[in-house]
Amino acid sequence: MKTILSLVTEETTLLVIRDALPFFKHLQAETLSHAAAMCQEHLPDIIIVQPDPLPYSFEEIFSSFSGGYMYRIPVIVISTPKPLSFAVDLSRLGAVYYLPLPLNRTELKQVVLGFTNKPPEDTVGETVSEIRSSLDRFVGCSKAVRQVKHLIQTFASHSEPVLITGETGTGKEIVSQLLHDLSRRNKPFSSINCSALPSQIVESTLFGHKRGSFTGAHRDHKGFFETSHGGTLLLDEIGDLDNQIQPKLLRVLETNRVIPVGETKSIPVKTRIISAANKNLKHLTTQGKFRLDLYFRINTLHIHIPPLNKRKEDIPLLVQHYLKDYPSINVSDEALYALQDYHWPGNVRELMNVLARMRILCGSHGISTVCITKQQILQAFDYYFDMQ
Repeated sequence: MKTILSLVTEETTLLVIRDALPFFKHLQAETLSHAAAMCQEHLPDIIIVQPDPLPYSFEEIFSSFSGGYMYRIPVIVISTPKPLSFAVDLSRLGAVYYLPLPLNRTELKQVVLGFTNKPPEDTVGETVSEIRSSLDRFVGCSKAVRQVKHLIQTFASHSEPVLITGETGTGKEIVSQLLHDLSRRNKPFSSINCSALPSQIVESTLFGHKRGSFTGAHRDHKGFFETSHGGTLLLDEIGDLDNQIQPKLLRVLETNRVIPVGETKSIPVKTRIISAANKNLKHLTTQGKFRLDLYFRINTLHIHIPPLNKRKEDIPLLVQHYLKDYPSINVSDEALYALQDYHWPGNVRELMNVLARMRILCGSHGISTVCITKQQILQAFDYYFDMQ
């Protein structure tokens, strides 16, 4: 069932909306902050706003929904009759349709169905169902996960650098891929692990080189920045990037141009940079191990992924997600309690590995339904304690 969020305080108007659209789920907000929170939590299919009795300016109303929603969820404004310039101003702010009061039920129904059944391509970048389907790849329903998904959707359409922080195994690469996918860039997503780059080839790997520029350079080579032109480049574990390369990376981010090794002319590049770190970069700057100016540049936009032990309510969903291809396996409530009782130092990656071992230990042997027990969980954890 599709959802309508109404920021409407007049009861008569709400009755008309519900009467004209009885096959929708209706959410009502009475204040702007409440509407913004409900929009973030429920991701409605359409938003209806009646600004007239509200103590907010149009700019305040639309800026409250600007966190990635405005250009993806249609916003319809209803108001007392206004001149044509009013509708033009609303369109500039982000509204997709203006309906005068009193509301015509038939017109309201046609407008809403027009946007929810087949959104116009020039006003809605992606359908809400497509956004939800993509964001569901980052599994969870906790407040922390909803906040991460909100930031992904907010940042996706922009080109500024994004820094993703979080412990190892929390899902930083999944978030990076989602940022790229929802940005609708038509060029590929590339990823490079900075901690795995030997210092002698890191500059060539990132920026490329010309033939003959050093021993073994038998041909021209394009670096990751050039091959990622128009797309997205993830610099994973950027805290381990060689100190001598950091100022050169900063120059590329500032100028959007790279100079391959052995070349004198720069090459323009338009690459979205996402950095990921499991270390405290701000702390590294105080130790002289990471440039402060580079830290500020890559940290233009920031997403922090909390550890799994801070969002244990997501564990049942993660278990269900991993085991969805194994319908013969059922996890008992006792086993779920055991999973939620564990502290998960390796985060989601450790959980996935434990579930894989559990699945093998379980061994269906032709039985249609197998229940994973707490004992099998403990075996998978590789430690034992009193079962009583």
